[in-house]
Amino acid sequence: MIKTIKITSLIVYVLALAGLFGYVIIKGGETLVSTTKLEIYRDTDNGFLNKDSILAKLNSVQKTDSIEVNALKIRNMERELLKNPYVKNADVFTGINGEMIVNVREEKPLLRIFNKDSKGYYITKEGDILPLSNEYTARVFVVNGYINIPSVNGFSNINDTIYARTQLQGILKLAKLLSENEFLNAQINQIYLNSKNEFELIAEVGKCTVILGNLNNIDVKLRNLQAFYKQALLVEGLDKYKSINLKFDGQIVCAK
Repeated sequence: MIKTIKITSLIVYVLALAGLFGYVIIKGGETLVSTTKLEIYRDTDNGFLNKDSILAKLNSVQKTDSIEVNALKIRNMERELLKNPYVKNADVFTGINGEMIVNVREEKPLLRIFNKDSKGYYITKEGDILPLSNEYTARVFVVNGYINIPSVNGFSNINDTIYARTQLQGILKLAKLLSENEFLNAQINQIYLNSKNEFELIAEVGKCTVILGNLNNIDVKLRNLQAFYKQALLVEGLDKYKSINLKFDGQIVCAK
């Protein structure tokens, strides 16, 4: 008898708890949106996105003044935000006090590339192509020279068929290697493709040009470059050099 009473009491308790939980959900859904909390995540203070434009975009989907939380078109808002090429991820959800929380992750370009007609775009580490912005210029590797690249139509990636015969794969590989090397990343700010289809690196400071040639054995070439840089900086500095030629296997040919 005692065992039966305990089981019955437990069932009543569970049902009461479930009812209370359901009531909280229903009442919570009827809560009016109290405010919008927006956060833009990126590695720099400024960027391609700003809060005013994002809030305006959300407002174009649905005005949130005097609207209940359960009436929010959250998925529509996320889809609209993701139409912006500079938005990598967008999450919209609600808090326990009726606030609408919007978290946006901004795309991070690795390089800015221009063709010989000065038309270009950004490329991320993942190969995604972003248009240039009139509002913000990212501090990244600049790539220019005798580069043939098609124009961008909508969202695209360098792995798409339209870019198969371009130099973009090699350029991205080179930029990745430079960015992952803390020492060289601080020394180099520009990649140039000359008329002979040879890659050159332009230093951040000074007038020294590094001639890489093709990208065969590029890992070895960059290791040799780093070793030479460190030695030259210790002995006489880099200002004395006009060029450093690494295109010949196992050789470093310098011109002063």
